[in-house]
Amino acid sequence: SSSQSRLPLRNMTNHTCRDRQSKLLVEENRLLNEQAAILSAELRDANRSLVEKDSNIASLGKSLAACIGKSRRLLEEKSSLEESLLVKKKEHEGSLANESRLNSIIMDLEANAKSSLKERDEVMKDAASHAQMADGLTRSLEKAQSSLLSK
Repeated sequence: SSSQSRLPLRNMTNHTCRDRQSKLLVEENRLLNEQAAILSAELRDANRSLVEKDSNIASLGKSLAACIGKSRRLLEEKSSLEESLLVKKKEHEGSLANESRLNSIIMDLEANAKSSLKERDEVMKDAASHAQMADGLTRSLEKAQSSLLSK
């Protein structure tokens, strides 16, 4: 009889323990669901942030590509301008060489002109001297003719 009286107490204890465990499991399940909901919301926010960052990265990538393209065009333009500058520099150097040659030619022509003027002046003096001598000879001839004729 004593063992029979213990049996309902044990059943009751077991039942109370099961109720407590069940309540604990329900509470633990509720807490886990809350944590899952919080983690799910955080994950959604993190995914949204990642999408925004991916979009920003893509936009920055496009901007970078545009900058690189512009940089290439500017480098090509710079190279073209440098080539043009070299051509102009060579043309300028050629012009300076031509100018130097022209100055040398002008100086030679001026020297030749001065020399020619001196020669002309000398020829003119010689011509004047010869003209005087010719006049003297002409007068002498005329005198000689007149003297011969008068005889």
